[in-house]
Amino acid sequence: MTIDIANKAAPSLSQSPSPPQVQRTAPSVAQAATGGSSALDTVTVTDTAQQLRRLEKTLTNQPVVDLQRVESIRKQISRGSFATNPARVADKLVRFEHALRA
Repeated sequence: MTIDIANKAAPSLSQSPSPPQVQRTAPSVAQAATGGSSALDTVTVTDTAQQLRRLEKTLTNQPVVDLQRVESIRKQISRGSFATNPARVADKLVRFEHALRA
């Protein structure tokens, strides 16, 4: 199957879609005088946004590293009592590789 493109004109820049139009109203006399907003201006924050903000604050307060666990493992290694489970390590490596591909 062949496609005839000989008489096809390239689209010009003037044919590109125009940006959306934004309608603006002039500020009221009170707004112009005070620089403030009117009683009609409202902002609504969804429950999800509020929940995400609370979660963000909680996570911000959490330490990046569990220093007690690090110290415990450090002591176990120095005593020679730190044990590993090779099958568990391999399983976690495989899961990590699969997560990277997703």
